[in-house]
Amino acid sequence: MMEVLPAINRKEIHEANIVVHRFEAKYYELFHPEVYGRHEQNRINFTLQKASNLIRNNRKKALDIGAGTGNITDKLLALGYNVTAVDISEEMCQILQNKNKTFQNKKQLTIVNSPIEDVHFNKDSFDLITGFSVLHHLPDYADALR
Repeated sequence: MMEVLPAINRKEIHEANIVVHRFEAKYYELFHPEVYGRHEQNRINFTLQKASNLIRNNRKKALDIGAGTGNITDKLLALGYNVTAVDISEEMCQILQNKNKTFQNKKQLTIVNSPIEDVHFNKDSFDLITGFSVLHHLPDYADALR
């Protein structure tokens, strides 16, 4: 049986992530060339397209957890998805919002600034759920995924 972290630890981990990303947000893409390099970006595009093609009766609704500045969100939008992007960092959400105002105005993008554990959706709300480079930031990723 998996041990559940006490609420105080969860809160401390969330706060630590908020503090780190408060200062890192505007430089995030520069700090992570392993994610934003051409090879990795091509791999991500290929994988998202392949996953999208496997979905039956695809309504093109996606959830991107730990959306950050929009690496995956932007690719999903380019594939024609309506995206709900969730991130705990207000600064990351602001960057995502600033670069995607057109998609927000068209109601193709909803940005939720919240810990993923605090957001709840109906079981069939999304055709595709993504999370890239986020699980290691969560206090209890198995619980969050449930």
